[in-house]
Amino acid sequence: MAITATLPWAVDQTGGFVATGYIGDYWAITNSGDTTGGLCGSRAVTGAQGQCWKVTYKVATDDAGAIRTAGFAGVNWQANVQPMGGGAYYNNFGVAPGIVPPAGATQVTLYAKGAVGGEQVTFSVGSSATGPCTDSVVAVAGITTLTTSWQKVTIPFNGATYAGGQVQGFGWEMTTAGEDAGATTTFYMDNIVWTAGGTSDAGPSDAAGQ
Repeated sequence: MAITATLPWAVDQTGGFVATGYIGDYWAITNSGDTTGGLCGSRAVTGAQGQCWKVTYKVATDDAGAIRTAGFAGVNWQANVQPMGGGAYYNNFGVAPGIVPPAGATQVTLYAKGAVGGEQVTFSVGSSATGPCTDSVVAVAGITTLTTSWQKVTIPFNGATYAGGQVQGFGWEMTTAGEDAGATTTFYMDNIVWTAGGTSDAGPSDAAGQ
């Protein structure tokens, strides 16, 4: 069912999408969020919506210290998550219907930065691999090379409709290509919102402060 809200609409708000869709080297990911900005050093913009996220990914190794990896790692923010593995964990890769964000969005935007700069991350909306319930919107921003300052990332999906529901509202992914065993990558994300192109992507408090 549709969530009663207006754009811009935070992906990780209550009743929205939840960071439960761990993929690849899921055991090597720490993906933590808070609303104060403490994990990120500061919020990216005044009036930022939702949570600020700190992600740490350490290239997994075996007991001998050799790389033990699926070659990639990532997390998807999912709707209507279901108990899996006998209730040991929760996710939704299409086993249950998604939700419908407020009408009129044409893109997802966020702010991202790296701990040291040079981190390469792919940001996306939706997945063509969900099933039997599918995503109405599937879009990828391509590889973004981060700096140590907040930068805005836009994932456009102009012309796409999503009245049929969205299982995965946002996601990030990175590969282990060229990484050494045990190498650690840390990056940050903030103000992840569905929004209409040309509108302010922060919340009402940001608009009021302009």
